[in-house]
Amino acid sequence: MAAERVLPGTNVIRLGLVLPARAHDLFGAFARAAVRAECLPDDPALAFDVTPLELAATAIAHFVAISDARVRHVANRTPATVADLAAALSVPLVSTSRFLERIDAVRASIDPLALASVRALSGAAASRAFRSVRGDARRFSEPAPTLDELERAGIRCPSARAALARTT
Repeated sequence: MAAERVLPGTNVIRLGLVLPARAHDLFGAFARAAVRAECLPDDPALAFDVTPLELAATAIAHFVAISDARVRHVANRTPATVADLAAALSVPLVSTSRFLERIDAVRASIDPLALASVRALSGAAASRAFRSVRGDARRFSEPAPTLDELERAGIRCPSARAALARTT
């Protein structure tokens, strides 16, 4: 690991998408756009890691306290789906084309970051840099060993669906 070569004995804790997040993050912007559009695209490839803030804070405190320095990935075992987000926001799922039509219809009332998030997360050609959001992001950071370790310490990660419902 790069961190271990640079700083031996260093604790590296990589966090998933921590929610609730700041007001001006990409996920929050996408959720704001969906609320304004009153719908979300029915795109099964669109999924979100949901790491509750309480879990992230507890995990960091636990790993610092046990002084077992290594790299860990704190994220949910399975991502929340766009259907989970739609349920949490109380908006229907519609075709991607209908979603984009609705975004265009309310464009004047959507902030620039929210519009950019729609482009990024909908796979629009103008946002090729964000394609990894739609792909298998887990290939780089498998959270299962870390979550297993936390569960042995009595720290449980709620399902992504449950965490999303509480934070949106």
